[in-house]
Amino acid sequence: MTVCAWCGVVLKASEPSFVTHGMCPKCQVEFVGGLGPVSLKEFIRKFDFPIILVNSKVELIDANLGAQELVGKELHEIEGRLGGEVLECIHSTKPGGCGRTVHCKGCAIRIAVRETFETGRPLIDVDSFQDVMTEDGLERIHLKLSTAKRSDSVLMKIVAV
Repeated sequence: MTVCAWCGVVLKASEPSFVTHGMCPKCQVEFVGGLGPVSLKEFIRKFDFPIILVNSKVELIDANLGAQELVGKELHEIEGRLGGEVLECIHSTKPGGCGRTVHCKGCAIRIAVRETFETGRPLIDVDSFQDVMTEDGLERIHLKLSTAKRSDSVLMKIVAV
């Protein structure tokens, strides 16, 4: 079965295929606009749900409004920062910082981004559990991550579960 990676509509119901996700015509028109090429930054701004663009070091290059609302910060506050810093992962404040503690080796965000960079293969709905500091104290959040490689960056769709 092949489904639209953006809206979930079934594209091919019964045909066996190695392709599991694509983009339906409605999403193509709605998000790409059909008016010729757009930059990756313009493209991610068209989505309501959180999407971030990261480099191979998992540094945030850009984020749409949905992602900025998810983390409660504006783009200038998170641009160039590591994923764990943006999400306020408790391990990012430990000596060495984000990506350099023993806990970071099992970070689903870091693993998903690296795998997509190395293989070029997109990942769909990867479970991630992050321990973050909130106004109410320490909280474990459950996220679903989807990734896609575009030239020298990775698009990451984030859904809070």
